[in-house]
Parts: sequence; C-alpha cells; structure tokens
Amino acid sequence: MQIRKYKDSDFEKVRQICFETARGKQFQTNKELVCTLFCDYYLTYEKDNCFIISAENDEAVGYVFCAENFDDYINKYFEVYFSKVKSLSKKEAFIKRCEKIFYRKIAKTYPAHLHIDILEEYRGKGNGKGLIRKLLDSLKSKVVKGIYLTVDTQNQKAIKFYYKLGFKKLRSIFGKALIMCKKI
Repeated sequence: MQIRKYKDSDFEKVRQICFETARGKQFQTNKELVCTLFCDYYLTYEKDNCFIISAENDEAVGYVFCAENFDDYINKYFEVYFSKVKSLSKKEAFIKRCEKIFYRKIAKTYPAHLHIDILEEYRGKGNGKGLIRKLLDSLKSKVVKGIYLTVDTQNQKAIKFYYKLGFKKLRSIFGKALIMCKKI
C-alpha cells in the first residue's frame, strides 16, 4: 500500500469508489448523482488536494480530497455542477442550496472541507489515518487554518476515527449528521 498524489488516470476508479462507499438509499442507484455531489469537483478543480491509497498494482483503493477554500469551492460548484444536480435530484439540489448558506459561517474559521472513502477490505489498516495526515500536512504547508467534515451520526466507527485524529464536534445537523472540525 502506498499514499500518492491523484493522477488523471485514477478518475474512473475514484468515481467508482465514491459510488460503492456512498451511504443512504438515495445514493445506491444513481452513480452520476453521487459523483456529482461528492467527487467530480475535487478531481477537476482541487487535484493538488487529492491523495490516493493504492494497492500493489498502483490501483486506487481509497482517497481523501478536499476543497481548501469554501468560498472558491461553492462558487465554482454552483457555476459548473449545480444544474446537473438539480436535473438529477430536486431534493439534493435543495440540500446543496442550504449547505451554501449553512457552511459559509463555519468556513470562516475552518475554510477547508474533506471527503474520504476507502474500500471496505482496506479499512482498519491505518490507510485512513495516513491519507488524512498527508492531506493535513499539505494544507498546513499552504497555511490553511482549519478543516471541517460532515459525518452521518449512524457512522460511529468514523466518528471515533475522527476523534482519534484530533477532530472535535462542532455541531449536529438535526441529529442526522455531525460537523467535525480541526484547526491546522
């Protein structure tokens, strides 16, 4: 296993990992929606903030990526991806509009946000910790002052994992998700 920078040749494999690891019934049948919501922006506009865990054959088996500046991210996202989200799911489009308002205040202190996904068979082996440390080191070198993430409250393993990495609970979203944050 090795942690490395994302390469354009990883694009389809990373999208597949994003889809395979998505939680929630609404995401289990619509790969385009999942990847448009949680993946494509980062692979196109934040390549420098994308890290891959790769197996022996150099194939991606997990990733972490982030937007280092929420305002830049949300503006570009609405310019490029929002109309596609709206055509795929009116509900997710509404949620995205709410996120635009909701996260703006959080992003003043924690301007970066991350997504991490690892295929099931590669979890619990230190890969997630390695990916996040690599990302945090990269953000620190760019003088990014803080990062946040959103995690489903049902995902207790992930919540414990983030606490071990020094993230703290910032707030709950209707008891369904936690926003966790860390100063860098």
